[in-house]
Amino acid sequence: MAAHKWKFKSHFRQGAYGWKGSALAAKRVAEAVREIRKVRRNDPVEAAEGVVSFFERIVPAVEHVDDSWSRLGGALYKAMDELVSVVEEAPLDDNAREALLERLWAAIQDDDFFYLHELPERWGELCAEPTVAGQWADEFTLFLKAHASGDGMMGLHESPHRRAVGHAAGGPLP
Repeated sequence: MAAHKWKFKSHFRQGAYGWKGSALAAKRVAEAVREIRKVRRNDPVEAAEGVVSFFERIVPAVEHVDDSWSRLGGALYKAMDELVSVVEEAPLDDNAREALLERLWAAIQDDDFFYLHELPERWGELCAEPTVAGQWADEFTLFLKAHASGDGMMGLHESPHRRAVGHAAGGPLP
């Protein structure tokens, strides 16, 4: 099946929304979710690709938005709630899932505005398989150990990295 030409991509270019763009960006988020949902019916693998592409594009597109009323944040939270299951339930082989997870993790790390902060909380679901989640938990644990100092975690105790380790492993870390 040919790759879907995502309409939402044209709405989420870098800097697409100015400081007054919260309402329009929230509307476009809802439209993107509907488009992904529609594609999911016939091609769940392509829909999972669309989800990751959406998350890669959203933060650069809305980085200048004043979201003091949390209109955009609320729309993104609702979108994440639905879109995580698209990736989780997609019948991806191990290599394809790993590629999507790598791209998704890069988007999370590039998010200086914490719009994607809920995704690490759902990392175990995104991994879909306990073995994949375990591999990611091992990588996150190595990251945390590498950044630990003699007297603590250098501020990482509440980071997405630490939360993702716990959730990928099946529960929060102490």
